[in-house]
Amino acid sequence: MAIQGRHYQVEVSASETKLKEEEKQIIRTNGGAVFRHFLYSENEVSFEFKSLKSREVEIGFLKNGKYQLLVDNQLKKIFRGHSLKFEVPEGEHAVLIQLLEEEG
Repeated sequence: MAIQGRHYQVEVSASETKLKEEEKQIIRTNGGAVFRHFLYSENEVSFEFKSLKSREVEIGFLKNGKYQLLVDNQLKKIFRGHSLKFEVPEGEHAVLIQLLEEEG
């Protein structure tokens, strides 16, 4: 599918859910899940997440840097890098990842 001139692919199976932009994987989870209100920018990634089981989420960022991960407005982790794998419990959750400091 094309949105604002960019091409996106969504792959859904019993074992994983993936979103790709221009053939580059943006986000993946190890099973069925629903993502809503997905925002993906250089400074922030946010989405609402719903799953019947706990899931591992893997996400790549546009910039390398220092980030913070919040789940349901609770700080879970401060980390450095250009990607992150983390667990989201079953149920409905709000996820926010913010860039705190860009690194070269």
